[in-house]
Amino acid sequence: MERVITGKEAKFIDEVTINEIGIPSLVLMEKAALCVFNELKNNYYNYLIVCGSGNNGADGVALARMLYQNGENVTVLLISKSEGTTEFKLQLDIARKIGVEIIDFVNEDNLDEEYLEELFSANDCIVDAILGIGLDRQVSGLYFDIIGMINECDSDVYAIDIPSGICADNGEILGTCINATVTVTFGEYKIGQIAYPGKKYVGELIKKDIGFLDTEEVFANYESEDLEIRDNYIITSKDLELIPDRIERSNKGTYGKLLVIAGSKDMSGAAFFTGMAAYRMGAGLVNIVTSYENIDVLKDKLPEAVFTGYNDLRDECEYSKIAEALDKYDCIVIGPGISTDDNSAILVEMALESGKNIVIDADAINVIASDERYIEKLHENCILTPHMGEMSRLIKRDISEISDSPFEMATFFRDTYNTTIVLKDANTIIATSRGDNYINVSGNEGMSTAGSGDVLSGIIGGLMCIGANRDIVAPLGVYIHGLAGDYAKEKLGSASLMARDILENISEVLMMKDNL
Repeated sequence: MERVITGKEAKFIDEVTINEIGIPSLVLMEKAALCVFNELKNNYYNYLIVCGSGNNGADGVALARMLYQNGENVTVLLISKSEGTTEFKLQLDIARKIGVEIIDFVNEDNLDEEYLEELFSANDCIVDAILGIGLDRQVSGLYFDIIGMINECDSDVYAIDIPSGICADNGEILGTCINATVTVTFGEYKIGQIAYPGKKYVGELIKKDIGFLDTEEVFANYESEDLEIRDNYIITSKDLELIPDRIERSNKGTYGKLLVIAGSKDMSGAAFFTGMAAYRMGAGLVNIVTSYENIDVLKDKLPEAVFTGYNDLRDECEYSKIAEALDKYDCIVIGPGISTDDNSAILVEMALESGKNIVIDADAINVIASDERYIEKLHENCILTPHMGEMSRLIKRDISEISDSPFEMATFFRDTYNTTIVLKDANTIIATSRGDNYINVSGNEGMSTAGSGDVLSGIIGGLMCIGANRDIVAPLGVYIHGLAGDYAKEKLGSASLMARDILENISEVLMMKDNL
């Protein structure tokens, strides 16, 4: 796993590197500018560097100097009224002395919007060095107007560290933001670069090392009274190594027994997708608890599974049969296609009271959301996998509010109920009961299709079954699910992608793991 950080954490790492280790800020600035220069040099005819007066702007002015000394056509546009940081003033003084063309839009009375539009259109590359990662307020006034004009032109736009207007802490758009072609960032990835809605405007994201002190060393050995360090991560392909290996001398019992409670009448597909995904992940035995009407269909589709049918769980005999299955199996997936009737409420309560590792999806979430008694039964071994609508019902908030702040909503639920939450969206957020947070970076738009969530539940259940670390099964399962979807998209395109295609490509992910 790879740590991702907030803007405040990035600033803290910067301060420790400068003040405690002794690397001057100008050295870091020169290295940052050089990284962007190496991405840009000799690629465009005319460069316009749009600068604020903070250290992001200073990076931009240093970049302009390097481009100028390389013989490029480059212009700096200053758009800040403030005098600027010490580093900014120094970089600007150097640039002026060597002859870089500098336009001070704020302090030159003869410039107007028409002039700006002509200036932007005359440059095939515009560099955003306006606001940087420290932004914590709404973009307004001249900045708002300038960003709008940049977005309307046809030039390629490179952002230094983060597109101006995106909150580095959570990806929120603070009024407006630069729509970048490429973003070059330094040190660790920032949450705002990989979490929606900010991710949409980052373009290609390039990470460069400029010599910051190691992040883990900073967080372990240095403290800040004003900063609460968060444990935020992304899963990468290297983490596929966390999937337990098969053992040469083993049997089906070695790889666990999973109870899948899925599929009310005429909803056999949900049970199939969940059970099959668990088997594809390596589960030793899957028992599907489902409506009697589904069993014949499922036996034909998935003969490897065993089945426990029910009609009316108010019947003592049927209730006892399910209770016995819950007792015998190692972990549980509940919810896909079960409806929200009385049987489902009984099943949800039984599963929660078992205390076992449990994945809670779909209708099981809706049952829990309908009655506070069930929410109070959640525990640290639960993994809930709601989409935005289900999350809205769980926490009684509007979908728009959740969509605007998914990170905060997921961590709020985790902290309130001491459970793991997988908030499904284009950028799925996972907040684990241990306190770690993950942003998923795999997957694609083609996975927005019926049955996709059932496959995810089966993958996570399968990982639990085969003995993957409980603290990592949710984020790792989400990553595997997305990666299988990415393989499917490569073969079929996004429009034609179906849940069964995700299923069929789980094996591709596992073979990728074997080749690491």
